[in-house]
Amino acid sequence: MIFPLVAAILIPEYAKSSNAGQLTSLNIDKVGFIVVCLIALAFLIKEWTMLALYSWLSQNK
Repeated sequence: MIFPLVAAILIPEYAKSSNAGQLTSLNIDKVGFIVVCLIALAFLIKEWTMLALYSWLSQNK
């Protein structure tokens, strides 16, 4: 579960090191990988938020 988080953190570095202005340098595999990692990161953030809310609400009972 950490891999999508690491990949999402490294995306700006990848874009900075390559010519991000040229969309022709990004092939469909790279774009698909980035999209999948961002979706996985969104689900991780949702799960972590739900877990934090559950633990916070259970402590405040």
